[in-house]
Amino acid sequence: MCAGQLVGAQPKLGRSYAELGLLTIGLLAVGIPVLGWESPGPANVPVLLLAPLPLLLWASVRLGPGGLSLSLLIFAGVALVNGYLGRGPFAIQSSAENVLSLQIFLIAISIPLMLLAALVEERRRAEESLTTARRQLTRWPPAGDCLCGRIPGAICGSRRCHCRDWPD
Repeated sequence: MCAGQLVGAQPKLGRSYAELGLLTIGLLAVGIPVLGWESPGPANVPVLLLAPLPLLLWASVRLGPGGLSLSLLIFAGVALVNGYLGRGPFAIQSSAENVLSLQIFLIAISIPLMLLAALVEERRRAEESLTTARRQLTRWPPAGDCLCGRIPGAICGSRRCHCRDWPD
């Protein structure tokens, strides 16, 4: 690895930390008021629960599975604290029903987001692999080498050619 690659990796890493910081602030700014209402009406609950969804989508696409996991942890923590304090959409029924509804909600929201994050990560890795393969193909074969080592039975005029040594 050369120094240029290390220097090039630093701004991207710093940008990821900045995005994670902004995402954390956004989740807290949305989650605390949304999940901290004293008594939300039954008609408001679906809208309130979907308010942090754009931020969680952002985390799954831009930050990958790790960033999404941290974002879900923050959101679940805010929901748990507010549920414990008796506020928000997960404090309307009995304690057992509130815990069950919170678990179902977190499972229902986290599985599709984790699948999306895994899909985006896999696509990014495939693109990197393809880019590396393209770079290697543009440099192959080195000047003066013959293609016989790769294509059995081929005959070429390279000085380093050993194709005449091969049996037909």
